[in-house]
Amino acid sequence: MEIYMEEWYKFSGDESLPTYPLKSGQCGSSSPIWLDGIYPTTYGEISSLTACVVGNDTECGNSWNVSVMHCDGYNVAHLKPEYYMTGCGRYCMEYTTDPCSNYSIIDYDFTRHDDYYDYSYLHNCDSQLSEGWFYFEGGYNLSTTPAKSGQCGIYNPIWINETIEQTDDTDLVYLRACEGYSGKCAYTWSIPTMRCGSRDIMYLRQKGMCGRYCLEARNSSDVSTTPSYVWDEPCLWHNVITSKFDRSVNYTLQSGEYEECYDMDIHTDGWYKFSGDESISTHPPKSGQCGSSSPIWLDGE
Repeated sequence: MEIYMEEWYKFSGDESLPTYPLKSGQCGSSSPIWLDGIYPTTYGEISSLTACVVGNDTECGNSWNVSVMHCDGYNVAHLKPEYYMTGCGRYCMEYTTDPCSNYSIIDYDFTRHDDYYDYSYLHNCDSQLSEGWFYFEGGYNLSTTPAKSGQCGIYNPIWINETIEQTDDTDLVYLRACEGYSGKCAYTWSIPTMRCGSRDIMYLRQKGMCGRYCLEARNSSDVSTTPSYVWDEPCLWHNVITSKFDRSVNYTLQSGEYEECYDMDIHTDGWYKFSGDESISTHPPKSGQCGSSSPIWLDGE
């Protein structure tokens, strides 16, 4: 319903409508719309192409003319609302962005694991995630075990119910997401998954109610339904110090430079790590290194 009146349109990423026949189900529609013809190539040039709606056993069950103008590196098309011409249809888009170079990272949160149980986070849902490609920090996979309310720190946990299919593109696999409600699978939808080097990225969307994606269990033991408000594993529960160049041994205080005498990033006794996973130096620095007249290092292995 993004096209609600007859007007000139373009996609936000300058993508074009495909100019080759599509199959039912592509572009998230049983009746995808494609253009039959050749796009104009000169600035300001307008060409007439045929909009084709994929129908039952036909590549062009319904059609009409569409004017397309070539602009500065992209095309704009004069489109009519899909429902006006087809009853049910959707204009298709060529996806030109490589997902492997255009994904976001979801910060690690131990409460996402399905062997974490807590009823106090009833509204800790993923509605703040914008639709797109994501990678879970640490490389954890989504849980394939049905989750009950309270697991993964949410009332409506989301897990993977099955692998739907593997497409002709061997890098893309579809998984079926299942959002639980009262211990049952209330909502399902597909999650495209792609292999990028050593990472699996997923196209995540928020469906149904206030749900949260569950990660596979950390522990091999059975899932506990005993509230686990705090895990005492330092690798999971720690503070993060922002990595800065002036903290490294490569940085030296210069003459007349103001020095911060106290390490304000460490404000309480606890477990810490640097945001870039760097380690504290294990060789003696000199006064002035790390941006301090009194740098601290660790002696040992």
